[in-house]
Amino acid sequence: MAATRRPDPPPFRTNEFVPVIVGTVLWGTACLVLLTQHHAMAARGQGWWLWVTVSGFVLGLWGLFMLRLHHRSVAQASAHSDS
Repeated sequence: MAATRRPDPPPFRTNEFVPVIVGTVLWGTACLVLLTQHHAMAARGQGWWLWVTVSGFVLGLWGLFMLRLHHRSVAQASAHSDS
């Protein structure tokens, strides 16, 4: 005997931009801090840390670009479905 299925809840509305922006800013800040210490860190063999922060910052910028594309395509799809 199968129970009746309740309707799905409405989609949870979130702002995906906030965590991506916060993460990108944190990576950028870490990059600037490590940039000031790069010579000392490179002498200890830890110069690669700077490139990790650069990669995190660039990937954050790419994530923001992808989010903008996604939101634009969703808005266009909903505009086409409404008309």
